Amino acid sequence: MRKFLFTLVLVMVSFSFTGCLQFLLSMMSSDENESSQTDLGNSDWYYNLGDNTSVTIDNVRDKEIIFVKFNNSNNVIQRSDQRILYYPNGIDTSSDKIESYDGSKSYSYRSLSDAADKAAVVAQGPIHFEHNENYGPVYAAPSSRAVSTDSVNYTDFTKGKSHNFWADTDISSSISYEQKAFTLRAGNSSCLVWVADDCYMEGEVAALSSGSKVTTAIAESIADTFAKHCGFEREVFGTESSMMIDEKNYANIDMASKSATGTLVNILLYDIGNDYSSSNASGVIGYFSSKDYYELRPSATGNTEPLRYSNEGKFFYIDAPFCNYDSSATGSYKFGGTGGVSQTVISTLFHEFQHMINFGNKVIEGGVSDNPSWHNEMLSMLAEDLMAQQLGLDAKENVAANRIPLFNRAYYNSGLTEYLKDTGKSIYSYSTAYAFGAWIAREYGGPAFIENMSKNAKTGMDSITDAIYATTGESVSPLVLYKKFIQACVYRNTFAQIYGYPTLYKKTDSRKFADGISAGLGRIDIFSSDYKYPYYDRSSDYYTGPCLISYNAAADELRPHGFTIHYVGRATSDTVVLEFSQRQSSGEQIMIYVQDSFKNKIN
Repeated sequence: MRKFLFTLVLVMVSFSFTGCLQFLLSMMSSDENESSQTDLGNSDWYYNLGDNTSVTIDNVRDKEIIFVKFNNSNNVIQRSDQRILYYPNGIDTSSDKIESYDGSKSYSYRSLSDAADKAAVVAQGPIHFEHNENYGPVYAAPSSRAVSTDSVNYTDFTKGKSHNFWADTDISSSISYEQKAFTLRAGNSSCLVWVADDCYMEGEVAALSSGSKVTTAIAESIADTFAKHCGFEREVFGTESSMMIDEKNYANIDMASKSATGTLVNILLYDIGNDYSSSNASGVIGYFSSKDYYELRPSATGNTEPLRYSNEGKFFYIDAPFCNYDSSATGSYKFGGTGGVSQTVISTLFHEFQHMINFGNKVIEGGVSDNPSWHNEMLSMLAEDLMAQQLGLDAKENVAANRIPLFNRAYYNSGLTEYLKDTGKSIYSYSTAYAFGAWIAREYGGPAFIENMSKNAKTGMDSITDAIYATTGESVSPLVLYKKFIQACVYRNTFAQIYGYPTLYKKTDSRKFADGISAGLGRIDIFSSDYKYPYYDRSSDYYTGPCLISYNAAADELRPHGFTIHYVGRATSDTVVLEFSQRQSSGEQIMIYVQDSFKNKIN
């Protein structure tokens, strides 16, 4: 028979369990008033600590004990304000199978060069991240979506046609554009591909001598690939807007009559940021800028200054050197000699196209004033995830391979609903947003959920929870989603499957779309060696799963809606006691996890 006992002594609450760890603290009211959101209930192997400072758990001999600090607020919680586990009684805190970072380490942000270098080691190849410049809210009032019959046709353009376009030449600066000469090298009824003149070279043999140059074959490959797959992306994510915005007169304009390229999608290839070198294995692969959806205003100043550089139409931008990247030649730009474009760029095409679609869905049509970057990036990476199979991406080039290793190693650097704008830190937000989105999509309906999230008129967590309800009929609070995702990051796959806990190691049913393509989401084993990462100061030692911090260590900053996973140890007795310091921040929550033995070291 199960028993539940608790005693109150001064400010310390102690509670005890017998039997199979059935948690009954819901009898108390301390947790219920923490938030207006519905919380995730306690279960046999999972507990919310709440305001309590001591917990006694029975029947756990040889089990692994872990706790997580979670920040359920929009503010940073400093190290000095975080709770401490004083002493774990009945637990062996050392293990020859599990490595946790000790208390002498500082868990804080890293510089751009350090982040890129470390991530390159993690992914066993270059880490790629995209620069998505999303220019502010739309000031125009909604108007008719009627499209002119005088739309420009791709047959109006001849290969070899030259045109000057505005291009961002220094991604470290918020506004740094110059006009560059481009030439049309490929086109079809879906897109026009323009190559900067200083990045073009005739002939495959000639291009082999310069990793920064692209050929006509590269441009044609990009045009053909985009035309083949853009219809699928539109079916799932929605159709990009064909309206432009007259910010000065608070009106929308028919793009077909205003833009020199009509409603065709323009893909511009150039050396983004002028950062190409033969040894540069990381950088911006592509970006979409919503400034191009605004009417050109040469005299714009202040926060509307980017409108001075509008190209007026549907544009996104791809780094020309990355078109030549050969993932089999780690750390180098090498043209593969096949006339095709690198898989890295193929995936990025549809990442950036989602940003264009998103701007139309959420901002122009939905009228939202706040379109958080983390959610926008989540959608773009889910586009890569969903389309990986039809694009023929190798395992090493899919989005999980590029994002999960860095998430595992440094998930605590960015909160689940946070986007770090600093170029050197944003890669952490990409990895966190992808991992969070990948789990939600696999848990709540796969392609149907993604479609509902993309097409609804909401953003951020509101968009996610509405899409879950539309797909499954289930109402889920953000707090429950955060905590379920953290469970998926803590519980190893077998344990999670046996006891019904969340996991990324599940696939969704494939769905057949109008163009005949079937698409679904595959399993992701975040604990496998496919996503391993090195110890901070011992690059030869590798570990698996989200990194474990020792029970007596803390992050310098617990990020907004961020978390840290702390390994306590293996229970050496039937009963263990954990005693924590008192709560200092109302946003901090402690969750305790018990699971079977595992290891995170790669021998």
